[in-house]
Amino acid sequence: MTRAARRLHVVQSAVSQAIKRLEQEYGLQLLERRSDGVVPTAAGEELGRHARRILTDVERLNADMASYRGHAKGVVNVGVVSTLGSILVAALVHAVDEELPDVTLRIKEGVAAELLESLRLGRLDLVAVVLPVDTEGLVMVPTGQLDLYIIVPPSHRLARRQEIRFADVAEEQWISFSPSNPGRRWLDDNSLKAGFRPMVASEVETLTQVKAFVEAGHGISILPRETVELELLAQLLCALAAIDPVPVAPHGYAYDPRQARAAVAQVRAVLERGLRGLGHADDQL
Repeated sequence: MTRAARRLHVVQSAVSQAIKRLEQEYGLQLLERRSDGVVPTAAGEELGRHARRILTDVERLNADMASYRGHAKGVVNVGVVSTLGSILVAALVHAVDEELPDVTLRIKEGVAAELLESLRLGRLDLVAVVLPVDTEGLVMVPTGQLDLYIIVPPSHRLARRQEIRFADVAEEQWISFSPSNPGRRWLDDNSLKAGFRPMVASEVETLTQVKAFVEAGHGISILPRETVELELLAQLLCALAAIDPVPVAPHGYAYDPRQARAAVAQVRAVLERGLRGLGHADDQL
């Protein structure tokens, strides 16, 4: 209670009276008084959750009203799948800083399913993903595609090759994402087209882990070349152009049309431009 009063710049008795009025209004005990301080009751925790949502809505309302005075303002939360993080986030942050100086950008990296669920719950405003993903209740905007390469360690027998047929790696051990990750489709779909079922040695969750396992010689993988540029420069990995079939990774972003804040709309335009600058366009998207 003392810390709360100090944070609010009021005397402690004012905080105590405010809590007492809330308890009288709802007819519920909101705080449990203990010898070592106070903790919220179940009702108090629920009230706190509602209060945080209300304060977030007020913050968004103020930002929207500010946007009608000539410029976007406020916090925009953007989710980015880990596969795109290393090639998208820095440029996105720089562009928002340059074009939307009164917008605070918050980035969350993770797996597609979790980010999209956060978008549905209103915890995120935009999500950049690789496709395909489940976008039920959301709007998905395809923005292009990245070419996929076979990634091997420098010591691998195929490391000196410039390109390789998918069938030539049918007997290899693979490092890939879990089946729930859209990145797993890169391996499964293209190996099916080449007529074999891949032998997955390790299933991992992040791009960093994929690269680490390949570098350590645990298997090979399939990734966009852009995501391993630093490792290629350091000669830690090798990227072989894949043919027959030529694999690609479509990408795009999702948003909830019910969330129409001006700041989100402007960041969305910046995000879309950044995504369209990755890889190349696909006329079928």
